[in-house]
Amino acid sequence: METATLRSILEYAVRAPSTHNTQPWLFKISEGKELEIFYDPQYVLKQADKELRDLHISIGCMLENLRLASMHFGYNAEISFGPFSENFKKAHVVFVQKSLLSDLDKRLFETINKRVNARGVFSPIAIPDIVKKQIIEMSSGSKIKLTLIESKEDIKKIGMLTEQSMHMAYENKSFRKEMSGWMNSNISSKKEGIPGFALKMPFFLSFFIPFFVRFFNMGNILGRKNYESISSAPLLVMFSGEDIELSWIETGILAEKVMLFLQSLNFQTSIFVGAIEMGDFYKEIMSITKNTTRPQFLFGAGKILGMHKITPRHDIDRKIIF
Repeated sequence: METATLRSILEYAVRAPSTHNTQPWLFKISEGKELEIFYDPQYVLKQADKELRDLHISIGCMLENLRLASMHFGYNAEISFGPFSENFKKAHVVFVQKSLLSDLDKRLFETINKRVNARGVFSPIAIPDIVKKQIIEMSSGSKIKLTLIESKEDIKKIGMLTEQSMHMAYENKSFRKEMSGWMNSNISSKKEGIPGFALKMPFFLSFFIPFFVRFFNMGNILGRKNYESISSAPLLVMFSGEDIELSWIETGILAEKVMLFLQSLNFQTSIFVGAIEMGDFYKEIMSITKNTTRPQFLFGAGKILGMHKITPRHDIDRKIIF
């Protein structure tokens, strides 16, 4: 494979979502046809992601983009995971010619550069039953369980748990310090972190919010905002499975596929993992959804009106190691 082609594939891969837009992945190219994937330990979120669940899910999302981009350029990406305890290595990829995209994969690939984690209040527009059926079918054969939560009562209960999880998180000064370090102004030149516009933040407020988050407990305000957003969603999509690294990566792969599919149909997705990551709130989610496996990832889906800007990404050279 030509280096230019591999770089093009990676440019699509890194468009994947990651917690706080940390972009934790690193790539080591071997002989132009193999790729080793590591995570960068400096991007570990010691407060928000203590178990590294979200880091692995982020890498899984990236691997799904990499698979789609590889097929677009005529290659099949044969991906193997682990070993998980050696030098932060997460995956090994061998590129084999030649592969053709299915109609679905073509649709997903064409959505990669449009995908955005939308924030705000959902409109009451429902997601059609045929789309929900297609989402369920996409999880066929996966070890990850996909659950669609449609009951307004259950959605509001999960919204309340999310609000409570925000209260818990922002009571922790170390969490607030970490979170503030990943928040940027609307005109920041940083290529990582969350710019104010992605949070629907007014221009001038975006310059001061990192200070407020770090030194003041804004859990009540931010918790209420999260409740208002999640409780307005016509649909929640939850992924659950065994609580191990392999399962987390597989969760990311499936979640990215579903998010791309929904956004290809002009539905927005908004990620909410507070109640999954903080304390034992996940147990209450299991009770609400009558689920016997641990929740790993959750997002709302529907229509959020207005403009949704894409967050910045590092240049690919920053992510290639030798």
